[in-house]
Amino acid sequence: MDAEKKPVEIHTPEEGYDRQDVPAGIVAGFAAAIVLVVVAVIVAVSFLYQQTNERNIFVRQEAALSQETLSLRAKEDADLYQYRFIDRQKGEVRLPIDRAIELYVKEAAEGKFKYPTAPGVIKPETPTDGQAPAAPGQPAQQGATPNATGKAD
Repeated sequence: MDAEKKPVEIHTPEEGYDRQDVPAGIVAGFAAAIVLVVVAVIVAVSFLYQQTNERNIFVRQEAALSQETLSLRAKEDADLYQYRFIDRQKGEVRLPIDRAIELYVKEAAEGKFKYPTAPGVIKPETPTDGQAPAAPGQPAQQGATPNATGKAD
């Protein structure tokens, strides 16, 4: 390094702009520092997230269940696995889920459902312009344009 220092140039507004370049070493140093800080923040946030997530999982799995949760599960089990009258006068009962599945499978095998399960009848298309539709497998009439399904209108 020189013991001599360059004199500071003083510019006037008429010159327009600063004609010296920014020192590249300083810019590179700032850029490297920013990259290091960003990487350090990402690593720190990732570590904290993993630690917090592991702690939350541990707490959820190891925590004792509340009395409300236990009573709710007991009620759900009773609804799913016990017989019960819904309305004695009408003769409506609640079946256990296993028995209901057995009855459903039996009805399905016998084809005796209490609700309609047969496929519906598909109605043929009727032309709106007065032309008769082409028979299946026959070419469309001259002048007819195919629609989105490929059939002639």
